[in-house]
Parts: sequence; C-alpha cells; structure tokens
Amino acid sequence: QLELKQGIQPPPDTEAVDLFDLLRALRHKELTAEQKAAALDPSKKMYAVAPVIGYKPSSGVMVGVAGNVAFFRGDPGTTRISSTVTSLTVSSLKQTSLTARFSVFGRDDRFELDGDNRAQWTSQDTFGLGTSTLPEDEVNMAFNYFRLYDTLNVTLRRNVLAGIGFHYSAHVDVGPGEGAEAGWSDSPYVAYSE
Repeated sequence: QLELKQGIQPPPDTEAVDLFDLLRALRHKELTAEQKAAALDPSKKMYAVAPVIGYKPSSGVMVGVAGNVAFFRGDPGTTRISSTVTSLTVSSLKQTSLTARFSVFGRDDRFELDGDNRAQWTSQDTFGLGTSTLPEDEVNMAFNYFRLYDTLNVTLRRNVLAGIGFHYSAHVDVGPGEGAEAGWSDSPYVAYSE
C-alpha cells in the first residue's frame, strides 16, 4: 500500500526458477503443459538429493549425501506438507553420522508425527570441569551416540493437541580416542565418571 501511495510500482509477478529450469533454458528445452501440470500435482511426492560437504574443527572435513521427500497426506488446502530429511556423512577424523528427521501430518492435520533420530560413531576432545582447565589438558574421547526422539500428537480442536512420545538418548562405548590411550585412566572424564 505504501508503494502505491508513493507512486512506486510493485515488481511484476515472477515465476520461481530452480537449477533445472536454468539448465532447460540454456538447452532451449521448455516443459510441455502436461509436464508443468504434473510438476504442480500435490498428490505426487517431491524428491531432492544433494551432496553434503562441510568442515568443523571437531570433525574435520565431512562428505556425504542428504535426501528429502515432501508430500501431502490430504488436501493441501487443509493439510500441512509432510517431509522427511535423511543424511549420511563421514569425516576425515573417522566420524560417521546417520540422521533421519521427519514431520508427517495426517489428513486435515488430525495428527502429527515428529521424529529426530540419529546414530553417530564419533569422537570429541574433552576437558576437566571448572575454569582452571587449560587447553593442553584436552583428551580425545571416542563414543557412539544414539538418539530416538519420536512424538505423536493428535488434534483435539484447533491449535490444541495431545500426544505421546518416546525419547531415548545414549552415549555408549565411551573410550580413549586415537592417540589418547596413554593418559585415559587419569583423564578428567574417567575421574568424574568414577
């Protein structure tokens, strides 16, 4: 409204463009009307797969793959879109991570199933407790981490839900990481655990 009052014209409506649209334009290959209609069909599942490349000091260089599936379990006018995202990565510090997160909405949003599930075979530098711990006191700790966080909510009335969930989280097979075997028995982790 402010733009119209000041005489500024809003930008024209533009269509969203993705990488595949650009590739088709470069090749002068347009979608047919049937292909466009199929792409906008809400009853079809939507898929995406992408490489994962990253870095952080605690894991080093990470590479892997991630995938996403999105879909409607009911009328898009009354049902939220459901999605699942999974990924598998490995790192230069010999760490592996498998994750699966999802949100599934039932027809007319009658129920919602949420999940955040992870399996990690990893390691991390650990230090003693308190402010007197020095950076050279670090000890590399290897461990496996498993997490299952799944919740089912049922809609009682608009914006009021009731649900039940299962949350499990555990660090297991904790031990010295690579090169930390010698000082492990005297490490702050072992002392604190005992």
